[in-house]
Amino acid sequence: MTDRVGAIGYDVRFGNAPVPNAVTTSLFQTEYLQALEDWLRRRFRLLCLTCIGLATLDLILTLAVFASTSPWAETAIDAADDVFTIAIVGRFAFPARWRSFSRPTLLRYASRMMLTLGAMMVALQYVQGLLLPDSGASMLAPLFVLHFIACLFLPWKPMESLRPFAPLLVVWAIGVLVLPGDLDWPARIMYAVLLGPAVLVPGLVICGWRLGRHRHEFRLSMVNKHFLSMRQEVGRARAIHETLFPDRWDDGYVRFEY
Repeated sequence: MTDRVGAIGYDVRFGNAPVPNAVTTSLFQTEYLQALEDWLRRRFRLLCLTCIGLATLDLILTLAVFASTSPWAETAIDAADDVFTIAIVGRFAFPARWRSFSRPTLLRYASRMMLTLGAMMVALQYVQGLLLPDSGASMLAPLFVLHFIACLFLPWKPMESLRPFAPLLVVWAIGVLVLPGDLDWPARIMYAVLLGPAVLVPGLVICGWRLGRHRHEFRLSMVNKHFLSMRQEVGRARAIHETLFPDRWDDGYVRFEY
């Protein structure tokens, strides 16, 4: 028992009980992977419902409020963005065959949905920039919003959140370098190299902080669970052990007890 505990290593204390410094050790690995899988499945469903709800609300506002005050091209592009978002997310969310996916498979599934949404949004921003050069359309704005919302809901690791957005940033950087514009070459290079990746920093911070907090809470809960289980086992062992001793004996001449 002492050798087993000493081989794990500890860095946090829960009361007087030490807490393992790595939940991915053989002690908690299965439980931790299952917890991550269940967590991702719940948050993916919530992300899909939120995206559909926000897109529906924005579509209603676009057609009912902004249609009379905005240029027809801008209104059409905004409405198309909402309609495509509802269609894409609905295509991935329904039917819910993803509920049986493992965590790696569901991560790839969610990444494909984010990549499809991002490509659609960037394409519409390019169209808006061509039809309305003075509209101030930014290609990075939809990528920032999409990545930030995805990181708010999906419990993925920071590197996992970059996979669907890295190709979109590459396409955007190529567009900055190739398409005509007012910036000179040094400014374009700095714009493509620095500003593009910077829009993903807030989402990366959220992913890292939330995953660390979840790991810490899981570690404490598992230690508490195993500690209570061990106390119950020790209590049962003591009860069995005490039943093996004879009853107290005292006949006035001899007194015997344990």
